[in-house]
Amino acid sequence: MKIHTTLLLLALSGYSLFAQDAVQNEPFELYNEEIQLLGQLDLPKDSDTFEVVVFVHGSGNIDRDGNQGQFIQPAYIKQLSEELNKQGIGVLRYDKRTANPNNREYLTGIQFTDYVNDLRIIVKAFEKDERISGIHLIGHSQGSLVAALALTESDLNIKSFISLCGPADGIGKVIVDQVSTQNEGLGKIAQNHVEELMETQEIKEVNPFLVSVFRKENQSFFYSWMQYDPLETIAKIEVPFLAIGGGYDSQVPSTDAQKLAQNTKNGKHLIIESMNHVLKELDQESDNLKSYQNEDFQVHSELITILVAHLNQS
Repeated sequence: MKIHTTLLLLALSGYSLFAQDAVQNEPFELYNEEIQLLGQLDLPKDSDTFEVVVFVHGSGNIDRDGNQGQFIQPAYIKQLSEELNKQGIGVLRYDKRTANPNNREYLTGIQFTDYVNDLRIIVKAFEKDERISGIHLIGHSQGSLVAALALTESDLNIKSFISLCGPADGIGKVIVDQVSTQNEGLGKIAQNHVEELMETQEIKEVNPFLVSVFRKENQSFFYSWMQYDPLETIAKIEVPFLAIGGGYDSQVPSTDAQKLAQNTKNGKHLIIESMNHVLKELDQESDNLKSYQNEDFQVHSELITILVAHLNQS
């Protein structure tokens, strides 16, 4: 594998100062073969050395802020970084390979392990930074399994691992459960599609009502994702582990956090009742959809408190 690791500092001063929090922001550019990985390291104010969390995003074309497309703009990763910076913790966040338009021509045939390799390259690039006293992984949703695989199958020096709204079931079961919730009959067809995909690596005839999920260009990626069981992977983790779920999460049951933690040697779990899937604090569950559309809703304050306590103890 050809890997370029060119770290880019901002021109002139080497960092920028945000007006409110005086956070140092160092952009970087790395390569996984032809894939360009862009991101930034947000450093807390007035710190010489600091702990750093690497935020691993969930499914979708998510950028370093936690946004995707024109209509999904919750900026939850950016908000999380700002709050952790205030507590003296650095955050390394990056654009998912599918969020970078420069990668468009290289995304054919993408596999689940490609995300794992991207993460490994990014962590490796910063492991020898003398300012960083420790690196922690935060895996959000799909990123929970990505981070767990990078941790258990690579030689990364990681101090702790936090799963945020991470599924405890494999993606095949997750898909079937989500479809079944909407339509029981389609759920049974989805189950047949999943079984066919696992057995033959393709689905010859996709039900018209399930094309958006099982369309041909998705099948190879889903097959590669289905090879991994989150519970089996999490069970291999030896660093301090914390699973956090949200009571208002409409995508991943909050009870999955307990399932993940129970499958580790020393794992812990916590449920934040008024937090949703994009980590926002909601007064009422009916605000769920609104919180995905813009950054008016803030990352849950209790989540920040929990993360800081965990990172300081690890």
